Amino acid sequence: MRIFKLSKDDPNTHTITNESDFLKLTGKKFPWVRSDGNKSIYFAVCPFRGCSNPVKFVNLIEANRLKNSRAPYAAHHPYSVPGLAEYNEAGYKRCPYASNSYSFKNDNCRRKYEDPENKLLIKFLKENFDRIAYLVKSTFKIYFSAEDYKDMLRNFVTMHNETIEVLNKFNLPWLFLLSYTCQHLSRTPIKADSPFITFLEKTIKLKKVDCKKVKGACFISRQDEFSSLSFVISDFKIKNFGENESIEISLHESNSNGGYPRYLGSFELYIDINFSKNILNKKDWETNQKYLNIAQEVLNN
Repeated sequence: MRIFKLSKDDPNTHTITNESDFLKLTGKKFPWVRSDGNKSIYFAVCPFRGCSNPVKFVNLIEANRLKNSRAPYAAHHPYSVPGLAEYNEAGYKRCPYASNSYSFKNDNCRRKYEDPENKLLIKFLKENFDRIAYLVKSTFKIYFSAEDYKDMLRNFVTMHNETIEVLNKFNLPWLFLLSYTCQHLSRTPIKADSPFITFLEKTIKLKKVDCKKVKGACFISRQDEFSSLSFVISDFKIKNFGENESIEISLHESNSNGGYPRYLGSFELYIDINFSKNILNKKDWETNQKYLNIAQEVLNN
């Protein structure tokens, strides 16, 4: 896994970067820093609340790292670490970061409504919604309207997605979209190199019309008949013991004759965790008040 907490009750999730950052965060103190002979060993806690088992850092000390080895990561430690965390076998077995393949569709675990972590995530969403909107636009390469972003947030609140147990601030930009359906993809400007266009061009005969208001963007539709394209974020996945995270996007179309939307297929979009982390932690970020106002309006009601 590439994220961790300092304790079971730590409200903050941290990303694994390097030894220097970890030592600053922990003050080089027990129980996170231990000695094994003349070697230092670093521990923390699994970020999944239902697990909260000890984790041990691997490849964090650059001097000990072999050439071409993996970037620093944390792995579950199958023993209790005194002063930090007790090993819990049941928690480990249900942890998404202990699995080679986790799907939210198959394991819709939720925190209790009164869990304080839910309020912290809502607060983070409210204070950083402009960054989250930027991440969504940069990854999807779709120019959603202000009303679209309002709908996304309303869906988040209605579905109580802040209680999703695997949710943390680094995957929040994607999990807050879970179960959201964009009904009018055909009327939304989209960049030519968007992963949506890449998928649709393999699926249907796609018509693209340049968008005069947004440089480099276009409107899309089926070439041989009128249809309205829509998509839904249908799943969130964690693979390779937390090394990769992705969302599953399902696309549909409906025509002017009505009836149920026709399923076109799904594709998997991998999330760049480092890009997400850098944007969410960026200190010289230029605030976009328009999106913060949207979050205030929806989340304060």
